[in-house]
Amino acid sequence: PRPTSGAPRPAASASASRQPLPLSGGGTDWCGRFREALELPSRNEEELLVKFEAMASLARDFTCQAEIYARIIISEHHLPLSEKTLRPNETVGGFAGGQKYVCQNILFKFAVDDRGLFGGNDEPASKFAGHELRGLNWYLRYAQDLGILVPLTCVVDFMGMRILAKAVAPVGHDTLVYGSDDGGVTVQNANEELAEKMAQVALRLNLAEHQCQDKQLHAACDVEGHLGTDGSFWLLDTARCWPPEAPLRDGAEAVGARPTPQKRPLHKLLRPELVMENPVPLSPDALSGFGRHGRERFDAEVGDATRALRTRTIPEFSAWLDSLNLREMRSVDIKMELHRRGINLRHLGLCFRRCTSSIARAELLMEMLARSFKTIIKRTFRSIRKHNFSAVMEPYRRTLVDYLNLWFGEGPKTQEHWTDEVVPTLAEKFEGLLDDDFLYLRACGALCRVDYVQRDVVFYRFRKHIHFDLSPAAERDVLEQQEITAKMTFDPFNFLVQLDRQNSGVDVYTFYTEGPGALKAERLSSSPATLEKDSSPTRDGDDPLTESGLGEGG
Repeated sequence: PRPTSGAPRPAASASASRQPLPLSGGGTDWCGRFREALELPSRNEEELLVKFEAMASLARDFTCQAEIYARIIISEHHLPLSEKTLRPNETVGGFAGGQKYVCQNILFKFAVDDRGLFGGNDEPASKFAGHELRGLNWYLRYAQDLGILVPLTCVVDFMGMRILAKAVAPVGHDTLVYGSDDGGVTVQNANEELAEKMAQVALRLNLAEHQCQDKQLHAACDVEGHLGTDGSFWLLDTARCWPPEAPLRDGAEAVGARPTPQKRPLHKLLRPELVMENPVPLSPDALSGFGRHGRERFDAEVGDATRALRTRTIPEFSAWLDSLNLREMRSVDIKMELHRRGINLRHLGLCFRRCTSSIARAELLMEMLARSFKTIIKRTFRSIRKHNFSAVMEPYRRTLVDYLNLWFGEGPKTQEHWTDEVVPTLAEKFEGLLDDDFLYLRACGALCRVDYVQRDVVFYRFRKHIHFDLSPAAERDVLEQQEITAKMTFDPFNFLVQLDRQNSGVDVYTFYTEGPGALKAERLSSSPATLEKDSSPTRDGDDPLTESGLGEGG
């Protein structure tokens, strides 16, 4: 549904004033509904079921509304202001995030680097938006029982662009009692009750107490704590919930070099699993402009944690992978196993370098290739968006088909693309790959010539990341052949790629209930009624497809 000019405007909050266009229905009080659902009793199985259904219904309603308007905002991103259906809200503050929109009591923020925080690269900005969602979930999981709330939030990916959609909370500048909303210029810690609760949460998350300006904090300085107009405590801006990873010094394994302001690792955070198991609490403001007081100690502790990750955790994981045979490797979820040990996916290259088994190296390389293909296609979609002002999906469909043929075929342009784009993207995304690795990959010239790599596995992993549908005939061809062959051609008509259906082409991350009092971020289907399922092939060819669960977590 699109906004209508004659409808009343929804009520505005203290943090986001009036909406640019009038909307029908007055808007939903998402935070009010969320708080009411969280407060439902859960003393027995029947009450738990009622609470679960209330949470699930709220999540479906919110993600459905967020997706509708996020698609409109992205589709009209490059249109002149006078031609936009939904117009930016200039009254919404914040340094980063590009243009901001308020619609149906939801704040929409573009995950773009229009202020140069990441050197003009939108991919780290997109990751930063994902960090905010995950940070909200960690605080919700470990702070909800203390009476600390977070706004309902989701991330929408469409046409290569990402939008963070956050329910408008009953807060404003005057309600800030903890942290900073102006980049650390002024820091608050004015509510003893919230300060005590944040100290308890920090103990659970293994985060260190540290000083910012003249205030003692137990969270990153720019995590905002508010005493809302509804009398509840609300946390916002949790992207830097966890400490950053210490940077390498001169490319060596040694760590501890303090980054320059332009190279601070805003988006390269340590995994929660690593931080929570660390021998000492870590400061989320280490290695940042906020962490001036006691910086030597906090920077050193983060450096020690990073060194342990690189010199102990990653080698142990690589040795474990080397010990697996082919049948055992088939049952391994690489992402889950990495995260369980506190290893970030960006370290797949370091794991690859440490592994000696061809089985393990092939598994890691297939994961890296699928993720590199995702980066390439999203980057290309963003480029198309800058020159294609219409919402027509055909340019994106044709582009995806062209890339599928380049990656999984063996045409005249395959080697040039492989050498000029695929291998450099691997090098950019995954630290640790050696010159010999790149020489070998360039010499291969195509995916089909890389030893031990199965194209059907890479194809289905890439498909899980991007979420596109094949026509029934094309799906049947893949199932019957049980593998992607170099002779198979993806065609925009006979081998149709569907990008414009409601349940594909858009990834929506949101809260869903995981038992009493526990919420986490997972991908929900764009269809509000069902959780999304993905298909991926087994690697021995016995079973063409198996259900692989919910895909990637938020």
